[in-house]
Amino acid sequence: MLNESDILSVRLFRADKKPGRLVRSTCRSRVRKSDGKIISEAEVFSNEMPIKAIITFVGRDDKYEEAVLSSFIYGKLNPLLKREGESIEVDILTLKDVVEDFYSLDGEYVKRLLLKEKKVDEKELQAKRNVVSRIVEQYGNIPLETFYSQEFQIKFLEDLRKNGRVGKRKEFSQYKEKELSNKTVRNILTILATPFTFAIERGAIDKNPFKEMSTLLPDNTGENTYASFTTDIVKKMFLSIDVWIDPINYAMLVFLAFSGLRIDEAIALRREDIDLEKRIIYVKTSYKGGEHTETKTYSERWVPLPDILVFILTPLLEKPGYIFSASGRKPYTRIKYSRALTDALIYIGISKKEQQTVGYVLHSFRHWYVSSCASKGISDINISLITGHDTKKVSTMNKRYTTQLIEAFPGLVRRVDSFLPPETISAMKIIYNNLWSCTSLRELISFERNGKKK
Repeated sequence: MLNESDILSVRLFRADKKPGRLVRSTCRSRVRKSDGKIISEAEVFSNEMPIKAIITFVGRDDKYEEAVLSSFIYGKLNPLLKREGESIEVDILTLKDVVEDFYSLDGEYVKRLLLKEKKVDEKELQAKRNVVSRIVEQYGNIPLETFYSQEFQIKFLEDLRKNGRVGKRKEFSQYKEKELSNKTVRNILTILATPFTFAIERGAIDKNPFKEMSTLLPDNTGENTYASFTTDIVKKMFLSIDVWIDPINYAMLVFLAFSGLRIDEAIALRREDIDLEKRIIYVKTSYKGGEHTETKTYSERWVPLPDILVFILTPLLEKPGYIFSASGRKPYTRIKYSRALTDALIYIGISKKEQQTVGYVLHSFRHWYVSSCASKGISDINISLITGHDTKKVSTMNKRYTTQLIEAFPGLVRRVDSFLPPETISAMKIIYNNLWSCTSLRELISFERNGKKK
């Protein structure tokens, strides 16, 4: 039997359904950070009334029956012995009770990842915690029963669209008035729905309001947060001589257009990741928050290196280290290239407001690349392998398809080179050469270190 001091708390809740077992463990043991004690929970249901008690106790979860027995002996479960119709105070289960600790470092989300032998992405985990904190701050103390009302769900979704942005940097304060897309709202609902799914599995609740809310959103078929550039826009941007000053800006945007890489993957590239002889770009990591992380699909891939990119990369490969950097010591952030893209689009007649409305961003080059690959007859499997879209079919037969991709590389290089007409490619090379002749490497290194040219 446990000591009375080992019974940390006994909370009463309404039972939504008849339990399969009257007494059961409700979660695996966890270590409390403050004093290192092992803490577990047990659940016990009343035979007389639709209520249950959750007991928090010191000890491993296999001691849950002892915890229940001890709680009865110490009189902590007397309310469960009352007859139906008698007055009893029952805690009201709130949103905070279900979601607050789920994404903590010792929460169930991390435990489940570790059980599946999956690596915990700390940045992704922090992003999920930011979302949960934002929602808990506003709705944490509202009873769960309120969330099952469709009227409340509609109001919740409307508020989420207007005020749901979390943790944005000052540079992006201009986007605060922009409503969230249905895709982003759906992602937030998924983050909130996951702890509810776990709570349903352990019998704490029987419905998931956030899955219900997803059905209220418009069908996301064809929805695209980021618009794809048209070939005409790409040509106008790269042929606008007067807008380009920094050759590295020009190099990065051309690189994104003809490689299909995500911006964080391109920033992470170093000289050893480029094989000019085999015409291959080795995509191994992303670069976020000043450090290397795994790619979005947690896998490495090979991307064909067309002639235009060989030309663009040649002056940047003369130094060791990071490619898109003047000194090679540290890469520039994505903000530098976002500003360059914004300026280029404004120059060709697309205002900043229109860019935000349509969704023109750096990722739009990736969409243009994919659509260009499809228009040139590159197979869906090869597009998936090149771009890192981790489809189930590609994952299950990855080695076989990768071998086919390698064999197809010479043809793929020629097809990527044909995304734009030969005369456009020639004009782009002239513009790029002129940028280097007007800007010395010494000036770029000074800009890299001090944020301005000498």
